[in-house]
Amino acid sequence: AFAAKRYGCRVPVMGVAFVLLWPMAYTDTNEAWRIADPRKRLQVASAGVLAELAVAAWATFLWPWLPEGELKTAAFFLATTSWLTTVAVNFSPFMRFDGYFVLSDWLDLPNLHERSFALARWRLREILFATGERPPEDFPPHRRRLLIAFAWVVWIYRLVVFFGIALVVYQFFIKLVGILLFAIEVGWFIVRPLAGELAAWRTLLPRALRGRRGALRMTLWLCALALPVALLFVPLPARMVVAGVVRPAEYLVIRAPVG
Repeated sequence: AFAAKRYGCRVPVMGVAFVLLWPMAYTDTNEAWRIADPRKRLQVASAGVLAELAVAAWATFLWPWLPEGELKTAAFFLATTSWLTTVAVNFSPFMRFDGYFVLSDWLDLPNLHERSFALARWRLREILFATGERPPEDFPPHRRRLLIAFAWVVWIYRLVVFFGIALVVYQFFIKLVGILLFAIEVGWFIVRPLAGELAAWRTLLPRALRGRRGALRMTLWLCALALPVALLFVPLPARMVVAGVVRPAEYLVIRAPVG
């Protein structure tokens, strides 16, 4: 917030945001896109992580000198766990946290996720249907390959994270509420984007089947997808030989009161 104000931005909201019922510090610095200099935007995006690292450095310095007690425990937490979680979560470019804006400013590519996703969807549709459509944006070949690879990494990362969050929500809540939250999490973050892409594929499929090349490609893709699905229904013979040790799970000592 201080970095944004220093460069003339308005900070309308500060406080605590609840991400899946977990409290996190929150500062609205969306007006940083009005700053023309990308280096200044980079300073605003990285200021939060740098502040956490500064706190961790001071906590590391003070920890050996503090007396035993809660203050020393808090300093130990800040010196070890806090900054690692900050770097791992906030500095990750795969979610719309500080790391995403840092990478966007460093590459000077606003709306990095949306633009890379559009390129990746275009490339995937060209591989599947070969419709010959132009890419949504013209980039140099190396930059285009980098953005497409980045989009795939983001998709895989989000799939694992969202499914993991859904499992955690299911485990830590009442089962009925957990099942409902699990369904909402999976449906909104995983099923909904897949359904939208499959709807786009349905419109492209007739165009792809008009030409002989497109029909041949679709046949090959269907065969490639049908093979692993068919293997799920074929019983495969397997034998496993392992060593085992049988021992009692509980011991009960009984002593007779008389001989």
